[in-house]
Amino acid sequence: MIIEDNGTEIPSELEERIFETFFTTKATGTGLGLSIAGEILSRYGGNLVYRRGEARTKQFLVKLPFLNSKG
Repeated sequence: MIIEDNGTEIPSELEERIFETFFTTKATGTGLGLSIAGEILSRYGGNLVYRRGEARTKQFLVKLPFLNSKG
């Protein structure tokens, strides 16, 4: 699944830090949103990936393992 956002751009020098716990660039932010989301996905064998989209959008890829319901 890809989630796309066209809000404020993430400066390239900060991209590697966006999943760090308590890292934020907002005056009132806690820096917990992306780190918690990434941790939850990790516990289920998945991960959260950031990439720059077209036209200066931000994209977050939610990756989860395929589960075969037939056992």
